[in-house]
Amino acid sequence: MSGSCLFLQPLVSQSEDVAQCGHLGGNPHLAAGQAYPARDGKPYRFLLQIDCAKMPAGTWNGLMPRSGWISVFATAAGQFDVRIIYSDAAEIEHHRQDAWDPKHTSLSYLDERYHRFLEAPVAWPLIAVEAADTSWSGRHSRTGESSFRRFHEAGWPIDWDTHFLLIDEAIRSLEDRAQGFADAARQRAAKLSLPAPRLTELLSELRTLASGLVGHWTELSLRKPFSPATWRSRKDDLVRLQVLQTEAGLEQNNNDLKGFVNLARIEKANNLGTVRSLRFRSPFFAPTDHAGRSHAQILSKAEKLVAELDNDPDVPKQDPRSLSPDRVAFADYRSRYPAEWLRYKEKILEIRADFIGFWLDNQETVNELMGEWGRLPLPANWVEAIDEASQIAAWAEKELAKITAGASAADIAFIEERNEIARQSSEAALKLRSAMSDAKLQDRGATYSASDHHHLFRQIDECIGSALLRDSWNVTYETVRSEIAKRLYRHDPRQLSAPVRAHMERRWEHEAHRALIQVGGEPAGECDTLTMATEPMIMMFQIPSNDLTHFAHGDTGGLVILISEADLRDRRFDRATFDFGY
Repeated sequence: MSGSCLFLQPLVSQSEDVAQCGHLGGNPHLAAGQAYPARDGKPYRFLLQIDCAKMPAGTWNGLMPRSGWISVFATAAGQFDVRIIYSDAAEIEHHRQDAWDPKHTSLSYLDERYHRFLEAPVAWPLIAVEAADTSWSGRHSRTGESSFRRFHEAGWPIDWDTHFLLIDEAIRSLEDRAQGFADAARQRAAKLSLPAPRLTELLSELRTLASGLVGHWTELSLRKPFSPATWRSRKDDLVRLQVLQTEAGLEQNNNDLKGFVNLARIEKANNLGTVRSLRFRSPFFAPTDHAGRSHAQILSKAEKLVAELDNDPDVPKQDPRSLSPDRVAFADYRSRYPAEWLRYKEKILEIRADFIGFWLDNQETVNELMGEWGRLPLPANWVEAIDEASQIAAWAEKELAKITAGASAADIAFIEERNEIARQSSEAALKLRSAMSDAKLQDRGATYSASDHHHLFRQIDECIGSALLRDSWNVTYETVRSEIAKRLYRHDPRQLSAPVRAHMERRWEHEAHRALIQVGGEPAGECDTLTMATEPMIMMFQIPSNDLTHFAHGDTGGLVILISEADLRDRRFDRATFDFGY
């Protein structure tokens, strides 16, 4: 494919007197009798429309029609597809709000509670330019957000909706911060109040056993070469090491009870279970083999225990959003149900001992099956075996020292500091909630004026200054405010205050640059469809993912729309195809 290219630049400022050749976003204008495209009753999303008469004569190697309109549509969901419609005249405007769904745009990260603020993208005029900054890297990245500041009027709300959104986002961020820091203090305090007697016994036995293995293997290394079989001759001690570490973890509340069962690892040890949506159903060890029978017994015990834990309403469940265990909840459970906790612990340790024994008996095979899931270390020589046991002994010694020392000054400072941050964040949230209640008493029918709310913005500014509000707290506010402002601006720019308008224009100019559409020429990035084409092809458009209209398709660099020269010459736009430039 050869030929020159040009670019369609979305025009933000309405003050520029330039020739327009179409529009990006908004609504298409089709000829009378032309139907809006749909698939299985669901309308396609409109992307852009160009006026062929306003395009340079040499576009698409001179094969672009010299009159009429070309409209581009894409599916909003499901299997991706595009439709190109050529119209002799742009007579009827089609407004299809139902063709746009924020869940299938670059706004998909927004919670559904914000969808009521969102509408299909407004129309941005397009102008044809011969040259442009065509750097593709980052053209589909999200615009950086500016931080809200009271004395920066550009960040003020523009109506009652954005006013309450601003307060709500600040309150939400402050309350999340208060909860997070208070929980961090509680978790540290819970960790410091662990049941020391049993934990001390476990760590002492672990240290003694590991140190004994170090001495034994050191002496053995002087008279006998290393072999896996010789190393595994201490199988009972190796199993006991693993069980002691598991019980110590249970005593320290280092995981939820299901986490200690680790059913997924047991499944994977015989090529079973589900990993990253890939289902394994072909066991490596045959059910009739000794190893297969042994694994099946262990797996059955583990599955029954996991089911029992799932069905026990008293057992604390791990929050899937958190990577850290809820030590407070587990400590409370142990104090309220000591007999049940002990019963579950014994079952977990029994399964652990059986599983480690099975693993050691079939170590090379199981390690290969585990892959990146982690392997039970198999030393290559005595040095590695001694080093591993030494590390376990050193860890046990370190944990014993912590118990003896008790709460350190650093621990106490940690707890006090986080409780204080939680208190400050909670108080700030309460003040803003009061301000929101006062604002809601005002007449929502009255014209909104941000300048009437200096006191509120000062409160938010103080939270920012004291670092109670993090840098990203207002991203949702900025995004939603931008979408509302786009609609007001395209109708009448004067509906935005001068500072807000200037700020938004700079933001949208940035987004418009990343929405630059290439017409003709070679696509930026790789395009397999073009590479494998058996007939001369024309690249009609390359449309990047962008935040101006929120067109997005995964993390691709852009949508590439192609058509053969023969079909373009015959105006068979229904035969246009597509690919994605990477």
